[in-house]
Amino acid sequence: MVHEDSQTESSPGRELIERFHAWLPSVQADQERFYTEGLVVLDANVLLTLYDVTSESRDAVLGALDKVSDRLWLPHQAGLEFIRNRRSRVESRRNQFATVKQNIDRKFTEASQNLLRIRGQVQQFIEKHSGDEQARRNLEDVITRKNILDLDVVQEWRQALLDEVKRLQDAYDLDPNQLDDGDPLLDRIAAVIGNSIGDPLPHESLSALVDSAVGFRFPNHIPPGFSDSEGGNDKETDLRRAGDYLIWEEVVRKACTLPEPRFVLLVTDDVKEDWWAKDRRGTAIHALPELSDELWHRASARLRMETTQRFLDGASTYLGVSLPNEAVAELVRVSTEQNESDVETESSTVEEDDHATATPWLDKAFAVSGFEHPETKTALNSEDQFAEWLLTVTADLGMRSRAPEEPVSNTCATSIAQGARDSQPPDPTWHLVRMPVGGGIRYVWTAPWLMTLIDALPPYDDTRLRKLAGRHAAYIHGNGEPR
Repeated sequence: MVHEDSQTESSPGRELIERFHAWLPSVQADQERFYTEGLVVLDANVLLTLYDVTSESRDAVLGALDKVSDRLWLPHQAGLEFIRNRRSRVESRRNQFATVKQNIDRKFTEASQNLLRIRGQVQQFIEKHSGDEQARRNLEDVITRKNILDLDVVQEWRQALLDEVKRLQDAYDLDPNQLDDGDPLLDRIAAVIGNSIGDPLPHESLSALVDSAVGFRFPNHIPPGFSDSEGGNDKETDLRRAGDYLIWEEVVRKACTLPEPRFVLLVTDDVKEDWWAKDRRGTAIHALPELSDELWHRASARLRMETTQRFLDGASTYLGVSLPNEAVAELVRVSTEQNESDVETESSTVEEDDHATATPWLDKAFAVSGFEHPETKTALNSEDQFAEWLLTVTADLGMRSRAPEEPVSNTCATSIAQGARDSQPPDPTWHLVRMPVGGGIRYVWTAPWLMTLIDALPPYDDTRLRKLAGRHAAYIHGNGEPR
């Protein structure tokens, strides 16, 4: 390693090496000097991570930061992003737990519905091969939704899963509602940072920097920030998209004011390719050479970048900070989760929405149908036939307007026999089901999928489904008008 106390003069015959040292890993300043002498710069995500971890991990990070509090510095833009996103980070954590609990209930409901579907298939098989109506009805009496969910072992499994989620949730002691009345964690962070916060960039300078970022740096992939200028993120304005570059510009300007020799240790959990050089496995290794080079030529300062977890490792080695293994492991998990969520957000939809290809119309159809139970919404999002049927019914009955671009399906036409008065079903698998049709109760030939769905839905919603089906049957046969 090269120890450089004079950073402005080149040794004879070494101009090439020293000018382009950022691209030469062997010509770097000792790591220890960044921890013992350098300016320690915090990115917003480092502070936001404190809202994602348990109190023990929080204490470890704040303890390490306190060790360098006299050399700690927070760029104004990083502070702004931290304050702006603090609440949403806590809400996101709370919503994750709520989603997991909802998914547990949803999966158990789906399991019961799957068993009912299997029962229906066996009943059809019995009717096709033996015509034993009593055997078919026996299955209907024995295997019901209530019986399935009331099984002791099923309830034990469900409760075990919910208890484990609650245990994990209880380990996080922050709630969004607490932030309105006072945030004890924010007070601790403010105490560690003190007055070491950058001044906001002047308006004239800010405007020119954003224009430079959007017009020159980003199109030419000059780091940092060009990843935020591309598709797949939620930064809707040029000012937001230039956030990383504005932080970097503050760092460079701050470095120019440091006494020589100048060392800057930037701690960030943003591991995108516009900050880090990575190995073949995609692991962040060190700052991009372009960043180190720019800081050197503009401020005569050396740059080192660390994630929160690696910063803690260095603080343990060079500053004597004591770190619980559990805290380090948690920080690794949280950092990985946050960076993976950026990728998932660009391409994923929520699992339960996989089948809901007509979500805007489907939400409206569900709202006007009068269903009450979340289980019915789950079935709607997981059953294509139900979704297509409800879209058709609500539009035909005038309960909502059909959008011009809305897909049209014939599922509804095949769910209830057109010839409801016929003595024979359109298919041997269909069964007579009592429906409120045209002001009275009638037996209507009904498709197996709709019959199984009626049996699987919770009370009230199953009745509501029968009424909708009956109204639509009357509409189909000309015995009823949309209302």
